[in-house]
Amino acid sequence: MTEAVIFDMDGLMFDSERLVQLSWTLSGRALGYEEEDLGQNIYQTLGMGVAGRRAYFLEHYGEAFPFDTFRRYTKQFFWEKAEEEGISVKPGLYELLKYLKENGYKIGMATSSSYDYAAGNLERAGIRGYFDAIVCGNMIERTKPAPDIYQKAASLLRESPSSCLALEDAPNGVLSAVRAGMPVVMIPDLLEPKPEIERLLYAKCGDLSEIMPLLEKKRCNAEVHPVIY
Repeated sequence: MTEAVIFDMDGLMFDSERLVQLSWTLSGRALGYEEEDLGQNIYQTLGMGVAGRRAYFLEHYGEAFPFDTFRRYTKQFFWEKAEEEGISVKPGLYELLKYLKENGYKIGMATSSSYDYAAGNLERAGIRGYFDAIVCGNMIERTKPAPDIYQKAASLLRESPSSCLALEDAPNGVLSAVRAGMPVVMIPDLLEPKPEIERLLYAKCGDLSEIMPLLEKKRCNAEVHPVIY
């Protein structure tokens, strides 16, 4: 029986991953990467925290890659674009949160982003009060695809992982939740799941409004698919 629903944030609740991708492209150009679009690296790093992305960039571009400068440029370009265009809320979010609260579900969030950034997004969208627990990347040692962030969210909600339903848009997040022992519904954003990820899912949906029928049918008490490490 599903007692709690735990949301990822970027790409699931907010249409922010495209702004991140654009900011990486612009940051790469500012650093002199004219022949290669650094924004394309987002597909390999969706859901990762800062440490994971740092390791990825240093592995692919060499130890001399100025990751801290790249990250500083990224923040600058991201917020410039966010102020110009806004960060839109994903379809069905408000309706789903209202439904969950009215029907007695606990609500959590597990995001690799920092707490300040995450809290700011929730406040601007007017939805901070819906969440009973928030776990961010700077609050744990290992971020996605490790299970820590979802394990901590379940613990804060005082629920077993198997009684929580995770909502994710990215493969690394799916792995994190499944490794924590949770059924996962994926709502793809920038990247469709490969077969090895799709077989781990409880379901794949088009947007957040499709979660309510799943819960109404009480289908989310299925066994979690095993992960082969």
